[in-house]
Amino acid sequence: SLHDALPIYQCTDCKRTFARTINTPFFHKHLDKKEIIRICKLLSERMSFRGIARVTDHHLDTIRAVADVVAQHCKKFNDYFIKELQLTPIEVDEMWSFVKKKKKIV
Repeated sequence: SLHDALPIYQCTDCKRTFARTINTPFFHKHLDKKEIIRICKLLSERMSFRGIARVTDHHLDTIRAVADVVAQHCKKFNDYFIKELQLTPIEVDEMWSFVKKKKKIV
């Protein structure tokens, strides 16, 4: 099976094993990573869930599930920046704007 072929990593300190995709939107997903990225790009272009389902030939519930897991992941990042790094929501917005500009340049 696909999951048997995935490499398993081991912490050198505690010896706990884990998948490379743990704590990412790709963890425990049956879709290929490239397909999840494709869906994310369409979401970032503000395409409707139904439109994305139509052009990717995936079920609407699959698109909703990907959007949900990505939204949860983004919320964790924002919470970390606000709570742990003590940034204001405005500073976090400015940081993401800066990242977006740099990505366009690259």
